[in-house]
Amino acid sequence: YHSHTPCHVQDRSSIEEVIRFAATEGLLLLVDEVYQDSVFQQGREFISYKKVLFEMGQEYSEIVELISIHSLSNGIIGECGLRGAYLEVINMDPAVMVFLKSLQIGSPAVLGQLAMEIMINPPKHEDPSYETYAQVRGQDDKITTLWTYLRFFFFFFFFFLSFQINCCSLYFCQTLGVEADMLYCQWLLEEEGICVGAGSENGQVDKNYHLRLCIQVPPGTLEEVLARLRSFHLRLLDRFSHPEESRTEGKTV
Repeated sequence: YHSHTPCHVQDRSSIEEVIRFAATEGLLLLVDEVYQDSVFQQGREFISYKKVLFEMGQEYSEIVELISIHSLSNGIIGECGLRGAYLEVINMDPAVMVFLKSLQIGSPAVLGQLAMEIMINPPKHEDPSYETYAQVRGQDDKITTLWTYLRFFFFFFFFFLSFQINCCSLYFCQTLGVEADMLYCQWLLEEEGICVGAGSENGQVDKNYHLRLCIQVPPGTLEEVLARLRSFHLRLLDRFSHPEESRTEGKTV
């Protein structure tokens, strides 16, 4: 069960309902909780299935089989290259546990283990690295503020920003055989050094152009990226009003 569908944080009552259903039907709950550190919506918080399960009493806590998944790639570190993750197994049949343990082959890289330790046990106030950690976590407040204005375009570590183009620009892109949002992203990279993903890479409604912008970046970087994006887009808007001039320059959006 994926407890974090796009733009949604599962509440306690919903979790309890799932647990009751699993208990009634004798099902194993395989819970994907890798986005538990990425809840930015004001007034919402992550609640683990394990916590709710044990607060529902022995009727459920002693019989429902639960496997919770967490990963470095989607945590506060957001580093999939370190290849670190874990499973927390609750109430599993002993015979099945023997099989699960047999799947453990070797050990993960030391760097991945260190990163996992930081994610699970983050620095405390008295630790030398706490100031750096606090700067990274401080980014959450900025993301929360942006979420207030862009909630319909927000998905975990990304903003999906939509934009419109005029008919002349669309025709120009079609003659080149290039999707309009792909060309937009290419010029954004060339002119501002910002690398974003085009919506057409992942599928989108026809003529509903958008780009994907990662927001899990070092402190201060997000503000600069947004400022450059704004400057770039305003320049393109100016080109919209001078299509002939833009065509001469070889750039029309």
